[in-house]
Amino acid sequence: MSKHDYDDYEEKENEFEVIVDKISPYKDTNINPHNGKSISKLVYSPNMKYVATISDNDNSIVVWKINDEHSELEPVCTRFLGSYIKNQWTLSGVLDYKYVLLQKSRGKAYDFEIIDIQTGSEQILKAQSLTGAVDGASFLENGDVVMVKGEPSYRAYIFSKPDFNSGHQWRHKGSIEINKYHKYVISRKGKLLILLDVPSVIMQWDLETLKFEAQYLEEET
Repeated sequence: MSKHDYDDYEEKENEFEVIVDKISPYKDTNINPHNGKSISKLVYSPNMKYVATISDNDNSIVVWKINDEHSELEPVCTRFLGSYIKNQWTLSGVLDYKYVLLQKSRGKAYDFEIIDIQTGSEQILKAQSLTGAVDGASFLENGDVVMVKGEPSYRAYIFSKPDFNSGHQWRHKGSIEINKYHKYVISRKGKLLILLDVPSVIMQWDLETLKFEAQYLEEET
């Protein structure tokens, strides 16, 4: 368990070998994903139907649809980060074919940003005490976004998936005050597990209801 967003499909993630020139092409054969440059990182959508890749060499993001029938990845959308400083962004998540979650380089007022890869529109997720370095962020299966912040606030912030009336904006749903932790896990189903600095104590919250659910202690032998 490492200190970053965790997906129940972590093992599957290691089974994919993403090689651009072997991936099924666009219908428009004149378009080449990442212009043939190497892929720096890939992430899965929570429903395991899409993959997003980023190329630091090409400064571009491509979203792919997973075609289970033919065991192929089909490119569906590309966004060149022309307005961003090259190599200053890390790809952290993708939600279906449309939204990607990017982390800025350290030292920025807000670490994370959501980009509509089709339109290029951006949204910075803001909430009280959320400025500065955030340990990690992740899309959930229901479309919400969770951000975990350590010192000095030690909170998990939840942002609700946009609806038609919200103008495609994630809205701050609430936050959970958590203990000083050693490691954490966010499941795609919306569970937050915190391993405390005190050995062998794990606490669990439901990120949809924002309620504490359980505490697990290692049995003495």
